[in-house]
Amino acid sequence: MKIQLTFKTPDVLDQLQRKSYSDQDISDDELNDEIEKAEKILAKWIKWSEYLTVEFDLENQTAKILET
Repeated sequence: MKIQLTFKTPDVLDQLQRKSYSDQDISDDELNDEIEKAEKILAKWIKWSEYLTVEFDLENQTAKILET
């Protein structure tokens, strides 16, 4: 049996990326550019920067992130 769950977490990408770059010496403009690049790539799986759908296969005990 497979089930799909959609998770909504506003600002999760922004928070994660800011934390990832917190130890690097880059300007706010550079940080915003990096965040924008990552959001374009992650848009394949994360809708509107906050929705993520995961499909769980209970028989095989696996999970995968579905494309939007």
